[in-house]
This record gives sequence, structure tokens and C-alpha cells, in this order.
Amino acid sequence: MRKSAAEKVEEESKARIVGKEVVMLPHASLSKNTWNPNTMTPFERESLKHGLRTDGWLLSQSLLVWGTDEKGRKKNIIIDGEHRWTVSGELGMRECPAVVLHKITEAYAKQLTIKMFQRRGHPDEDRLTELLRSLDQDLALDTRALDLGIQEDKLADLLRVNEPEIGGAADVPGVMPSGQASHVRVVQLLFNPDQHEAFMRTIKELAAVYKTANVTDTVAEAVKRARADSGQK
Repeated sequence: MRKSAAEKVEEESKARIVGKEVVMLPHASLSKNTWNPNTMTPFERESLKHGLRTDGWLLSQSLLVWGTDEKGRKKNIIIDGEHRWTVSGELGMRECPAVVLHKITEAYAKQLTIKMFQRRGHPDEDRLTELLRSLDQDLALDTRALDLGIQEDKLADLLRVNEPEIGGAADVPGVMPSGQASHVRVVQLLFNPDQHEAFMRTIKELAAVYKTANVTDTVAEAVKRARADSGQK
């Protein structure tokens, strides 16, 4: 009995599980492919290494490996995850979690490299900002950029709160306005992207003294102490 066009579409649209298990492969048994278009900035690479070192290699981030070609010839070539493989080697990891696909052509392996990269999506910036603000108090000051994979100046920008502008310099005794301004607003007033390295170096030194956990609280505490030293309320 011939299948109708609708039945064929329905059958083809059903999801199937391919590569049903994660296996541990010797690091040295794998090799890079020659076609990977994905690149990483030095910061992204350092963040990846930091993550593997601190979080460990999560199985959800397993390599996708071309095990054998359509004729059964051994390949063991990385389809997706080259950077994870490279960095893990630098960390001395001898095994890698991997999902291995067998009996596939080189053309299909190349297609999968593109597909895996394109299907990861990208964050909605408003929702990312909301998520980051919910975690602000829990992020370690000295490692939060590497932990999250977001450079510190971008984090500072995302964590700013849109508030009414305060008065000019004449209305700002010291740095804090005489009225109320949120701690995040204080960071916005003091942060200068052109002096990012010096800013973060000073913040880290002060955080160690104040026992504060993030940039926002460190700046707020510094302003609070400066006002107290000058006799302001």
C-alpha cells in the first residue's frame, strides 16, 4: 500500500535519536577537521578553559565525532567541539566525552559542522540582562567575566539600571547625590570603559579589604566610606 504525501511528511518529520550514548574517547585518538569555520577570541578561549577547569566537562557539551565513513573506514575526526578538544588537551585531560556517528559521508559531516554551529541560537538581551541582575550578588568579582563568558565591560553595561538622571556636578557632593541613587547607578557614574583595567584592578584591591562580592557593592562601600570620612550623611 502506497503512502500518501501527508503520511510521508509526517513520517519524515518525526524526531529520531542519533548517536544514543556518550562514550569516553582517548584525547589523542581524535583529530581536528580541516573545514571548521568557527573561531574564538582570546577572551572566549580563556573563558572556555576556565569553564572546563572549574565546572568540569559537562556531558551536554560532548564532542560530536565522525567515527567511520560510509564504507566503514575509521576517521575519528571532530565534527563539532574542536575548541573544547584543544583546550582540554592544554589542561592535560586524557579523555573526552563524545557522541560518535558511524557510516556517514564526509559531505554530511561537513554539513553537521555548520548545522551544530547555527542551531545554538543567541540570547535575547533583555532577558539576559534580567537573568544577570538576578545573579549579581552571587557572582564572584574576580572571575565572573570568565565564568559567564561575557567580558567585564559588557557585563557592566548589561547590569546598569535605567534611572532618572541625577543633577549636575553642583548637586553631587563627593560622588553620591544628596538624594537616593541605587548602587548600580553609582557604578554607572564611576565606570569609564577607557580606564577599564585600572578600574577593575582598584575594585579587586578594595573588594579584598571590604569583603564585598561584586563590583556594585564594592563601589557603593567605597562611596559610603568616602562620605563618612568627609563628614557627610
